[in-house]
Amino acid sequence: MAPFLFGYALYASRNIFIDRADPARPVESIHKGLGRLPAGVSVLFFAEGTRSPDGRIRPFKKGGFVMAVEKGLPILPVSINGSRGILPKKSVAFNPGTVEVVVSDPIATEGEDRDHLEALIERTRNVIIAYYRPDGQVPDAGH
Repeated sequence: MAPFLFGYALYASRNIFIDRADPARPVESIHKGLGRLPAGVSVLFFAEGTRSPDGRIRPFKKGGFVMAVEKGLPILPVSINGSRGILPKKSVAFNPGTVEVVVSDPIATEGEDRDHLEALIERTRNVIIAYYRPDGQVPDAGH
């Protein structure tokens, strides 16, 4: 019963679920989910699609970028450091620790099209990597 309630809670809070069973379905899933959102809300995409087991940044999926280009929405690159040690992949147990979230400048998508999607993805990925700490070490907030 708990998985059903959790899934319904995610749906009711307007989370966008990605169907990866068929390679053509993720963009369709995103379109459908965006249609359920009120105007003016922000959408958070985890561009890798999942957390990596070793902390390395994997190639980015295209779905969120396609939507940003189609809707003319800016992309806000966010680098997250230290979370892997707090909640390792495939774990349900949290560990104490500090997380650093680095919010970079938005990347405009006006004038972009699908022909330039790979360059947009690479530019975004490079910004995130520039502020990513693969060792998971987060500077002390007091220094």
